[in-house]
Order: sequence, then structure tokens, then C-alpha cells
Amino acid sequence: MTFSEKLITLRGGRGWTQGQLAEKLGVTRQTVSNWERALSLPDAVGLTALSRVFNVDAEWLLDESADSRPKPRRVDFLRRDWVVFVCAILFFLLCPLLTDAAGKYRAEHYVMPWYGWLVYLLRYLRWIALGWCAALLVRMAFLLSAGRKARIAVGAVALVFLALAAAIILCVRYAAVESRTLSLIVYYLMMNNWLFILPGAALGFAVSFRPPLGD
Repeated sequence: MTFSEKLITLRGGRGWTQGQLAEKLGVTRQTVSNWERALSLPDAVGLTALSRVFNVDAEWLLDESADSRPKPRRVDFLRRDWVVFVCAILFFLLCPLLTDAAGKYRAEHYVMPWYGWLVYLLRYLRWIALGWCAALLVRMAFLLSAGRKARIAVGAVALVFLALAAAIILCVRYAAVESRTLSLIVYYLMMNNWLFILPGAALGFAVSFRPPLGD
């Protein structure tokens, strides 16, 4: 694809008019029109602006032999993914500190602290965070993306699993619902918190595997 063809495709994918794109780039509509009609090419400043606005690699824009699939700006989305990754890892590592503090408080006062419900919740959230990290690592290592339908389907399955798990746990622990089957499920989930890595990875896939141009 030529530069002009790529620009038309990128602009159309965002649903922008030439005037809207020109406003975002700080150029005139006629300049954008000339680019799309292959009458001229952007200078270094314009190319950098296009790369930033569409979140694609500048070299990809000019390389006519490159794959027609947009190449994302590696630095931009890697920076974002690394921030999320580090935060999720820190969350995973720091959660046990709060759990230990709650355990010591209970041992000394024979009652859980006021934030006991949060400690119980963090047992599962930390593994969800670790699963999200795993999805991010795959994303960053292979620069992968997925379509909207696939991400919605996977994300929906993860949310349904989490909703059912939460409902069962709440029914057994707080609503005092007597059911041997539900009690066994809760016991299994408590003993195998690591299973929540799976819905965490699914949610990470659904959120972080967006194509650079959206869909």
C-alpha cells in the first residue's frame, strides 16, 4: 500500500473527515487532501504527528513494501503495557503483607480487623492480577492483537466465571445458604486461589490485545 492509501484507510478507520484529521495534526485540510491524493508527502514533523495520532510506526507509513496491517508504535504501547505490568506485579507481591497483618491482628484480638473482607477479596484479586500479567507478557513479547469479537467473547466468559464464583462465595459465607455442593465449590476455590489466574489472563487478553487502530 502507498502512503496515501494507508492514510485514507487509517482516517476512515477512525471515522474522521479530512478537516478533523487536519485539526488534530495542526495542518490545513488541503494539506491532508494533498497527502491522500499522493500530490505530496508530509515532512518530518507531519510524519511524526501522523504516527502519534494513529499510533502507528512512522517507517511503516512510508514503506510501500510493508504489510498492509498497521504496525503499532512499539514504544508507546510498550510503555503503557509495562506500567500496567509493573503495577499488577506489585499488587500481587504486596497483597500477602495485608493478609499477614490481618492474621496477626486476629491472633492477638481473636477477631478479624475491619478490613477483613478486603483481605478475603485480595486472595483472589492477586491471582487475577498475575493472570493479567501473563497476558501482557505475551502481548509485549509477540506484539499480538485480536479482533473485537474474540476479545468480547473471552472477556465475557471470564466475567461470567468471576460473577458466578462471587455469587457462590457470598451465598455460602454471608447469606448462610446451606448447600453441600456450594460449600464444596467454595472450599475448592479457597484452597486453589491460583485458578483465578485463568480469568485474569482472559481479562488481560480482552483489554490489552486491542489492535493499534481499534476495531
